Amino acid sequence: MADAAVAIRSFPRRYLEVVSGPVGDDAWERLVRTVGPEGRSAIGFVAHVTELLTVLGTAIAALPVQTQPSVNVASLESKYSEPASSVTISMATDALRSAADRAATAVEGRSHNEFERSCSVDGHNVNAREFVERIVKASVAHLKDSEAAVDAAR
Repeated sequence: MADAAVAIRSFPRRYLEVVSGPVGDDAWERLVRTVGPEGRSAIGFVAHVTELLTVLGTAIAALPVQTQPSVNVASLESKYSEPASSVTISMATDALRSAADRAATAVEGRSHNEFERSCSVDGHNVNAREFVERIVKASVAHLKDSEAAVDAAR
């Protein structure tokens, strides 16, 4: 789980590398907001991963106090919408940084045994370790998707 925490902490920097461009460049802003082949824009992936890491951090932090934390990740997919035009790249990456820090801190704060505890994810019981791994893998995949969205918009 230490590797997962390191990966989680790296996501803000890695996503920022994809979505940052010249400051004040309206063309770049439009480019990162252009919906790519996976149905989201690059900034949309930043917002989605922020949601995933928020859910992860909340569930893992709840392990000591809840018998079986329950989360619904599938609902994040079904209610997806692009971030409002008022959400700047900086705002989106700051939110990602905050969510990643909370999630990584929650993961680092749990003992080895706590990751064997069960969580209900989309109505299915999985151990906390599997849930962490699932969110980390999804976040990495979405990083690639955000790069593809930028490439497609160019």
